[in-house]
Amino acid sequence: MMKDKLKSAGTIIAFLILMLTLTACGKSEFGVTENTGKKMTVTAQNADKDAFFMVGSLDVADGEQIVITSALTKGSARVEIVAAAEEQSVGKLPDLNGEAILTADLENGDSVSGTAAAGSYLLRAICLEKATGTIQVEVKPSAWSNYMGKQYTGEDPWGNRLSVTLKGIAGNTVSFAYEAVIGEGEYTRTFLAESSGELKDGAIPFHITAAAREYEAMHLDYSGRLALKDERLFVTYETGSVMEESPEGGSAGYQVPALEGEDKTVELRAHHLDSEEPSGAAIAATEVSAPAHSVEVADQSVTTFQDNSGGEFKTIIPKLIVDGKDAYSVNAALRDHISRNHPLTQDESGVNGEEIRYAWGVRGNIVSIIIIASETFTDGVGYDVFNFNIDTLQAASNDEVIKSLGMTADEFCGRVADAYRAFWTGRPYLQENMSDLERSIGAVSSDNVIPFITSDGKPGAAGRIYVTGSQFPESVKCFNLDTLEIESFAKG
Repeated sequence: MMKDKLKSAGTIIAFLILMLTLTACGKSEFGVTENTGKKMTVTAQNADKDAFFMVGSLDVADGEQIVITSALTKGSARVEIVAAAEEQSVGKLPDLNGEAILTADLENGDSVSGTAAAGSYLLRAICLEKATGTIQVEVKPSAWSNYMGKQYTGEDPWGNRLSVTLKGIAGNTVSFAYEAVIGEGEYTRTFLAESSGELKDGAIPFHITAAAREYEAMHLDYSGRLALKDERLFVTYETGSVMEESPEGGSAGYQVPALEGEDKTVELRAHHLDSEEPSGAAIAATEVSAPAHSVEVADQSVTTFQDNSGGEFKTIIPKLIVDGKDAYSVNAALRDHISRNHPLTQDESGVNGEEIRYAWGVRGNIVSIIIIASETFTDGVGYDVFNFNIDTLQAASNDEVIKSLGMTADEFCGRVADAYRAFWTGRPYLQENMSDLERSIGAVSSDNVIPFITSDGKPGAAGRIYVTGSQFPESVKCFNLDTLEIESFAKG
């Protein structure tokens, strides 16, 4: 008698136990008609109720899932996936009552999927009622395995910058890195944590704890779950707090710690960390082409006014310098535009008008100059975007700029819409009227949203958004389409 034993990590010799599967006339059948180790086809032909069989083996590797799909034309059946024993031998039957890790009760058109740790598994099936048709049982890459090595960015429910990077998958456990940035300037606090979670019902539960890199007395403590849908990562927070240890003992909250009994879900967008073969909008995020010319934008003139309280307001007009020479026609046009459209004056009441500064960026043969106009008596800020072809020193069309970003018009508009969604996410006052978001996205086109190059050569866009009931119901916002965040144009 053969007594060789085969490890479950290898190929288990297939065995088949059939009960009530074939009648004497061959008119009733219930069994496996295909078995490759990664795919099994269960065939039922007038199979009687309670017909039963068990067969091996399905081989599952890290990052794979089991998908069960029914094409039964009549009746129903139950398919169960059962973990194989550590060792199998030819002369030993499996445990027919082994515990199932995945159970599917199937009628026509039903589909069930589930994750499993790496290893070999048995299939157990039983007719729940007289059945005819087929059931496919396949081992396929897990939906999560396709997204390893991607970074997802956006904001958490409190408006803080958030980044989650999927690191790897082993069995049904996914590891990831979590980064949150709270505050600005000298009050910036960066929290970094490595964590992992076991896939359950398509989501990964997590509990993150971390101390601020800049200030170890500040601690973050969040729990919730991660879920993937349509190439987007959704982070749902169930509890969350950031606390500072007091020198006298105890702690104090740095931000609102309670979630008031409600889950908070935010949506993050993906960026490839591996840029070997970028495509579409990913090209704009990973490849920055160097200009063929030497390009610089500097101050053409600076006019300063001082108000009655000693505050200073400036009009700074830029000039374009290409290959060491002033671009006179461009600079004259910039000077004329600012003088006519953004005057800054002073009288007995103080300084009136708009303070002017600028930002600029270059990519390939396109240079973008953004005029930033800040009203002296309100919080209002306006943006004028000028794009020039460096080769011709003529104005560049939107289509020309979008092409230089490595994007199509549709990809550009889609990315702008994503930036609008990110802007709305985590801002409760905006979410009270989601029709404003729909209206803003509905107005997006490559004609009425102006593309530009950011200071580090990445794609940007100046687009109009609508916020009903606000101080500025219509306003232009500038977005960095690489990060989906507001482009701040920090003062130099």
